[in-house]
Amino acid sequence: IISGIAVFMAVANGITATSLSREGKQFYISKYIPLSYKKQIQAKLLSGFIFSIIGVLLTFLAMGFLLRVKFYLISMVLGITLVAILPVLEIGLLVDIYRPKLDWDNEQKAVKQNLNYLIALVFSILLSGSIIYPVIKYFDTFLAAGFFMLIAYGLAAIALYMVLMTKGVARYRKLEG
Repeated sequence: IISGIAVFMAVANGITATSLSREGKQFYISKYIPLSYKKQIQAKLLSGFIFSIIGVLLTFLAMGFLLRVKFYLISMVLGITLVAILPVLEIGLLVDIYRPKLDWDNEQKAVKQNLNYLIALVFSILLSGSIIYPVIKYFDTFLAAGFFMLIAYGLAAIALYMVLMTKGVARYRKLEG
């Protein structure tokens, strides 16, 4: 449950789900940046990951101090959460690559009137739910549940990363025209 809340917080920032959309009409500049599209996608993913980690770490620090949760439990959940953040951010970036809102006249429209964030949120909830439900239903120990979640989120992260680096790069190239 703690990991699910932390993953929700990571997707709630919307950084990757609006990363292309925020570029707007200046998106053409990415063609002239001396980095491959693959590297540009990785940079967008990394920036979302860094900001998500900051939010998660602050939450875990508060949880440790205020709720006096044991260090080993915080460490285990933190490790799972750091892996679980990746597929959620990758989903957001994939959604934005396939549905960028590049035509806007006000910076707020790129984020606040963008359905990509909501679509990414729904897919992320479905992914997390499909992983957390078996944990709640079938696992009795924290260790077994933790390993299952680590493996499941890790496999999802790898699969989505491969999609980003193939289909995402191809779509990015098409956007450039």
